[in-house]
Amino acid sequence: MRRWFVYLAVAGGILLLISGIFWMRAWLSAPRDEKPSSAPVHEASTEVPLPDFRRALEQLYAPRNAADQGDWIRARSCFQEFERLMQALPSPGLKHPDVSIALIDFFNLYRVQLERALANEDVAGAVFACNQLGDILWDLRRQLGQAPLPELG
Repeated sequence: MRRWFVYLAVAGGILLLISGIFWMRAWLSAPRDEKPSSAPVHEASTEVPLPDFRRALEQLYAPRNAADQGDWIRARSCFQEFERLMQALPSPGLKHPDVSIALIDFFNLYRVQLERALANEDVAGAVFACNQLGDILWDLRRQLGQAPLPELG
């Protein structure tokens, strides 16, 4: 019985090899269209330019300082300017493989927390959210190659 399985395996392998050879011959001998296609190779790029992270960081510290001073109107206007600057964050994927999805989620979380802290006039919450957003923006700058690595030691 054991020999029978060996013979069956050898025969199956030979049949597989022969069918592969015939398939390859048929595929290689098929006529090819030598005419190049008229479709454009590259489509127009719809890539959104990266935000200016340095300016966004400067604009982010303005609501924190205004909240420390109790000037909530100025803090809200500075936050609106920050949101305008950071409309289009780079999305993780083929263009930016180093950008973490979790980092973008944390950015959105602390942006909402800052918005709530400014609406409730909560100084501690605004300062905390600004600090977290600043760290996230610094990491994004570093991941996208726009900032040098921090020196340790």
